[in-house]
Amino acid sequence: MTTTWCPSSVSSRATSLNRSAGQALTATQTAIGSAIYPDLPTSQTIFYSQGRGSEFFENAHLFDLAVTYTVPVVKRLRPWVKAEVRNMFNSTPLISYNITTRPDPASPRDALGIPTGFIKGSAFGTATTSTNYPFPREFFISTGIRF
Repeated sequence: MTTTWCPSSVSSRATSLNRSAGQALTATQTAIGSAIYPDLPTSQTIFYSQGRGSEFFENAHLFDLAVTYTVPVVKRLRPWVKAEVRNMFNSTPLISYNITTRPDPASPRDALGIPTGFIKGSAFGTATTSTNYPFPREFFISTGIRF
């Protein structure tokens, strides 16, 4: 009989990046880009950060358990049964959330004229779909024959 336990950590998906998508290019970007590229994009995504390590995210730990039972029958013929439990303690921490932001027009601008500050959206930091949480507790039973 084999027992396997697997405490797994679920990392946040893209929650460490604050971004504003679909923002127009600045005049400086257009002037520089037009001299270098034949076709410029019509919009850009601006990423914001207060520096490395400035964000704090809750850890998400899930506990999985698998138990396998094998019976040797004849020579190499071995039927087996496996029972698995995923998310054994039914932990449901928030693993991702709404990150809607928009540029702050009153913030300082960088060398290309892009605002360096942002304004959080009204739903920022809240769950918006069921995929913002890990899967609920699941049970699996498998059988097979090894030879």
